[in-house]
Amino acid sequence: MATIESFSTQKNENDKPVAYRLRNEEDVRSITHYALNGNTEKRPVFSSSRGFTSSTKDADMISEEILMVQDLHRKKTGIRIRAETVRIGKEELGNDKLCEVKEIADGLGGYYLGLGHQVAYGIYDHGCLYEIRYAINPVSFADGSKYRYNKHSVHDQEEMCLATIIADTTGRNIPDEKRFDFEKLENY
Repeated sequence: MATIESFSTQKNENDKPVAYRLRNEEDVRSITHYALNGNTEKRPVFSSSRGFTSSTKDADMISEEILMVQDLHRKKTGIRIRAETVRIGKEELGNDKLCEVKEIADGLGGYYLGLGHQVAYGIYDHGCLYEIRYAINPVSFADGSKYRYNKHSVHDQEEMCLATIIADTTGRNIPDEKRFDFEKLENY
């Protein structure tokens, strides 16, 4: 089963979200590099981005564009970058696993872009599963609104979106009531 894990927030013992720091320009740069380039031990098998005018894979240029959007909308306080990881077991995919995980990664990137948020991502092969690392600009390039992700309903919507993308990519059927309606995304 595929899962989405957000690293921008964590829960404490009272089940209330607690924000990680991720509040300065260096955090934007390091999370973007982490998603697109990995580290010395693990490199992505594929990386891309959605919603950027500069480059699709250059982490420095993407970071600068994220910071420019935040500066343009005067949103330089609070969380400056959102970090998410999606893990998908290879047993969930068909014969052309890498092609399918690329389509899934781009589809979820399209979800964030449809909400008006720039997103960069890298796909990592961990043997029995793929890990997709996302760096998401929490400030909308369209209207400057912040991505509100501390609510369970938003996480449930992301999970429903991911399940729909996986089903469509792998050719599985899911009931209509469990399908995400992409038509309701403003910029889709």
